Amino acid sequence: MTRNTRINARCTAAEKEQLIQVARAMQRTPSDTLRILVSEKAQALELPAPNTEIPQLPLWVEEAEIE
Repeated sequence: MTRNTRINARCTAAEKEQLIQVARAMQRTPSDTLRILVSEKAQALELPAPNTEIPQLPLWVEEAEIE
């Protein structure tokens, strides 16, 4: 899954520094850390998982004669 969607969040300098410290402790980037924390909180709140499946179109097979 490509991560190409961005979100902007406003925070204080202290909150940003805290995020960086948490990310370092987790040995992750701040972006990874935010994704992990949101995922963990969603599980703790027992929220339904988002639908991440790629819809599959029905297979369309045209009849063809093979010689």
